[in-house]
Formats: sequence, C-alpha cells, structure tokens
Amino acid sequence: MQRLIQKIAFYPFSLIYAGVMSLRNWMFDRKILRTTTFPIPVISVGNITAGGTGKTPFVIALTQLLIQNGYKVGVLSRGYGRKSKTQEIITSEDQSSMTPDKTGDEPLLIARKCPGVVVIIDADRVNAAETAIRQFSCSVLVADDAFQHRYLRRNLDIVLWDGFDIPQHSTVIPGGRLREKMSGIQRASMLVFTKDQNVPQSTRDFFRKIAPNVPQFAAPLTIRKFYRFDDHTEVDPLVLKDKTVLAFCGIGNPERFFQTIENFHPKLTIRKSFGDHFRYNPRMVAALFDQFNFEHCDYLITTEKDSVNLASVSPKIPNLFILEIGLNIKEAAPEILSRIPMPKLN
Repeated sequence: MQRLIQKIAFYPFSLIYAGVMSLRNWMFDRKILRTTTFPIPVISVGNITAGGTGKTPFVIALTQLLIQNGYKVGVLSRGYGRKSKTQEIITSEDQSSMTPDKTGDEPLLIARKCPGVVVIIDADRVNAAETAIRQFSCSVLVADDAFQHRYLRRNLDIVLWDGFDIPQHSTVIPGGRLREKMSGIQRASMLVFTKDQNVPQSTRDFFRKIAPNVPQFAAPLTIRKFYRFDDHTEVDPLVLKDKTVLAFCGIGNPERFFQTIENFHPKLTIRKSFGDHFRYNPRMVAALFDQFNFEHCDYLITTEKDSVNLASVSPKIPNLFILEIGLNIKEAAPEILSRIPMPKLN
C-alpha cells in the first residue's frame, strides 16, 4: 500500500524525469549529443534501475574473465560517495594509500579482487578512458554503471536486472527505481538476470516483448567464501546454525543479504541496514557493539563491500564474519567474448 501511495504521489515527477531522459536519449540517437570512440573495446555494465542488481560482483566476475583471456583491463568508475574530486588510479599492486573516502568503496573492492586490473576513478569517463589507454596500455575497458553514460561509445552494453524483481509494475524515479523508461532496454547488447537462476517465465517474456532482439542470460548468486574479518581465516557458514547473529550492511538491496544469512539457519537474526555505500565511523561501530552485547549475540556478519568501509575505521573487530558473494557469469561468458576482438599479443 505504501509503495502504491508513493507511485501516485510522485507520478507527475516521474513523468517529468522520464521525459527528460527520453529527450536526452533522443539527442544521443540523433548525434546532437556526441560520443567519443576509442581504439579498444569498451564494455558497459549498467542498470535500468537504481542500484541493487549485483553490479559490482558482475564487474568483478567480468574483469576476472577478461584477464584470464589475456586482456589488459581498465575499469572506469565514478567512485560513488567518495570525497575526493580528482582522478584517482588504483592498481592491484598499489593499494596501500587508497581509502574509500578517496576512491569509493566499490573501485577499491574491484582492485582487490582482480589482480592485474587498473581502476580509474573519474566522473568524466572519457577522461578516465584516455588515462587507461595512454598511461597503462589497456586492451579493453569496462565502464562501471555506465548504461546511461552515453558520452563514451561502447562495443557491448550489458544491462543487469535483479532476477527476484518483478518488472511489470516498475515506475520511473522518484515514484519507483527505474532510471529511464523500460524501452531503454532496446539499446542493450544483452540482458543479464542476476542472483536467481530460475527467473520467472513471465519476467523473461516481459523483456522479450519490449526488446525481442536483446539476448537474455542468467548470472546466479554464489557464496564464494565466509571468513573472519580480523585475520581472513575461512569459516564454515554452518557455524551460524542455532546462533544469534547481528547482520548489518550498507548496500543497495539489503533484503537479499539478510535472506542469504537465513539460509544458514541461525536461531535469531537481528537485521540492521544503512544507506548504500555507508561510511562507518568509530561511534557507529561502538553502537553496533552495544547492540551486539544487549541482544546477547554470538556473531556479527556483514558484506564484503561493508568490510572495505570498516577496515580503515576498525581493522580489528572480534566475532565479525564477512560474507563474500559472487555471480556466476558462465552462461553469458561465450557471448561476451565473441562480441569483442581478441587481445593483440605483445
């Protein structure tokens, strides 16, 4: 009921927002607004909704796939939520001076998970692309969260949709989460349903009706690792069985995280969610411990992205476990690799 009321209340503003985005796309389609072309393949990974589709795990899996196939990968990111305004560069070999305030949490996580990658953080993706090619001789670029960023011409446009979401009644911002009209999917090179292998046929048919020429793939969620925050030692997640846990996170779709924790059958899960890209501070960590003790919890649990934001505040937090998830892109991988030129051998 609350969501319906929100849709009705914001309907006029959603119409205005959708109209502005449609005009902008029309101007790009008519070449009134110009795009910049680069001499190497550019792959965009983006959403048609605002957050919560598993974009960062997909970018990590895609980057790892490209590196394994011989590409020198440059990831372009605006570094959402960072305080720095200058261009920042992270390599997998040099991360010691980088913090989430400087780079954003997701770029730092991508660099840590993808040995050999170069991550360029810049609100101007064209400028970032020039740096990746000129300074690092990258052979392919992955533009993170760039479906609506059309100033950068791309060879492959990958759009993600949360496989658990029902698209039929989606509404444009601010009445809903759509960044533009559903018809924008027609620009995509492929549509990937994330998190759920068993995507409802009604969802697949909905998108086929809108974009019949856009191939569809699934990238289900996988649990890669469950480990201690303090020393990164791996733990069997079944240790949570019949325990009381305090699960907390600052991500785009916290409900999926909490549901995953429930699969380990704790006796009680106390849920606490913050805004996406939440920046922890010592006072907040202390408040979490107060609640942990008050509720007589056995463990604290959070996401890998949250652990990036926590590390610079409290590098040692006892009884804190990190849930590392990933996306299996095996189904989409052959199509992705077939759509970009093979890297040139040195």
